[in-house]
Amino acid sequence: MFGELSASERSACKRGGYALDVRRTASFSLARSIVASLTAGCGFDASGVSGGASGNSGANVSGDVTGEPTITGDLPQPTTSSSSSTDPLTTTTSTKSTDDTSSTSTGTAETNPPPESSGEDDSTSTTSTVDPELCDGFDNDGDGVVDEGSQANPECHGCTFVLGTSRDYWFAICTDPRNWDSARERCGVFGGDLAKIENAADQGTLLALVSEDHWIGMDDRDDEGMWFWVDGTEARDGETIIGYDGWNPNQPGGGIVENCAELDPGQDGWADAGCAQLQRYVCRHPA
Repeated sequence: MFGELSASERSACKRGGYALDVRRTASFSLARSIVASLTAGCGFDASGVSGGASGNSGANVSGDVTGEPTITGDLPQPTTSSSSSTDPLTTTTSTKSTDDTSSTSTGTAETNPPPESSGEDDSTSTTSTVDPELCDGFDNDGDGVVDEGSQANPECHGCTFVLGTSRDYWFAICTDPRNWDSARERCGVFGGDLAKIENAADQGTLLALVSEDHWIGMDDRDDEGMWFWVDGTEARDGETIIGYDGWNPNQPGGGIVENCAELDPGQDGWADAGCAQLQRYVCRHPA
């Protein structure tokens, strides 16, 4: 606003101070502006200049609005580049950054180390024990069925349990007379069905334990002469035997009136019989 400093003013700047009269009619605000311009031109901080008082520039402004304001005094020495480069904000930020880094480093150092291995195999787990099924009306082994056969439950509700040859299923030889369909329903209570007999060993075991006819799980009601086990596998097609053959040589012989299979100890094997007749039965369920 006020132009470049004169040669004498620049010389005064270099000596570190001057006395200058401003001969003009001006308000104090104008005088302050003149001081600010002059001190800024010399490289000083003019932020403290105020009317009628000494600021951090070291210059005084006196007079009145209509008089002749006079600006006198010594301006402060120019600041050096090393001190002017110091920025309180930068210093504060740098300190905070250092503190944060220190805090992070300290936090990392205080983190607990992972536990040392005890030398034992952590993958080893304790095998849980399953309670054996009992004849008590409760699902002791938690498999969803009640009172089925187990080593601790060899007999229950009129049925004797016998472990099958492969030891992954049980036979239940039951004595309460039922028709073939009702016998199937009763076997379902044990989580099984009427028995499927697949080998001579199981056949021999069962025949040794029964003294009268017992229903087993095979019929040809859907198609005469086509015998199927209750699990859907085919057992016989006319004269063709599929899988294990446990039939008595003269059986089946009842035609369309005898469509359900039984274990007949009198004939030492399987025979056909009328599905509605009441007799004992053999179930099979998973172990």
